[in-house]
Amino acid sequence: MRKQYPLVIGRKERYASGDNTLFREWARNSKGQFSTPEDEDRDAAVAAKAEAFLRANPFAVLFAAQLDQGKPWWKAWRGPYLVASDLGWRTMTAAQVLALKKSQIAASLRRCRLGCRNLGHAKAAENVHALAKAVADCFSGRAERIWTTPTSFKELKDNMYSIRGIGSGIGNMMIKIFVEYGMVPQIPKTKEALATLQLKPDTHVIHVFFRAGLIRDRTERAALQAAATLAADLPAALDTAGWDIGVRYCHKDREPECDECPIGFKTNGERLCPRRPARH
Repeated sequence: MRKQYPLVIGRKERYASGDNTLFREWARNSKGQFSTPEDEDRDAAVAAKAEAFLRANPFAVLFAAQLDQGKPWWKAWRGPYLVASDLGWRTMTAAQVLALKKSQIAASLRRCRLGCRNLGHAKAAENVHALAKAVADCFSGRAERIWTTPTSFKELKDNMYSIRGIGSGIGNMMIKIFVEYGMVPQIPKTKEALATLQLKPDTHVIHVFFRAGLIRDRTERAALQAAATLAADLPAALDTAGWDIGVRYCHKDREPECDECPIGFKTNGERLCPRRPARH
């Protein structure tokens, strides 16, 4: 059975100041000081509604991708649902966004606390307004045509990279999601074509690659080269695993959980990861 839509909006793993929902791990470590069953139920309900909203609104998927800059992934992918709820919308289309002033969009983002250190509310509002205009002008107002009309990965990349606020990293991540969830059946999945799909070398992936001894320099270029060598048939395949290990085990801001990490040891006790110091 084909999966319906790209992203599952899971629960968060730490607490976010100023947000009504909770990171479970942080709450547990705080001995329940800020965690109640009602809080966790509310968090799960928001996650479920945000996922359903993404499944039903193709424009929201692209908006979420735009928001995925310098903020926790869960916040970016809940963003479209939160903004729609704030504005009283049941759907989200390019036409609805274009009917608003940029200042109104920015105000909604501010109320939803969707700013971040790399992208302010005004800039994010300009980005989503530009996205809506591109969808209206080039794709007849139907956001899904950005990925359903291309007949090659090159065309799909051109479409994604043309979106303001989506660079090569997030663009490649989205293309990988489109492939994994069967959203681009019209594009031939040849070996040569799949080999062009690169991973998204974000800070977690680079950190894991470095500590695992796969790269010597903490740079995007080094991570991309390593992925192309290790998974030549589909470099993007290392993206999710690298990110997941970085978030769950190979923490940048505290001691890594090497004993729990899947690349810590083989079953026979052989060490897979050299466990480099977290900082150098």
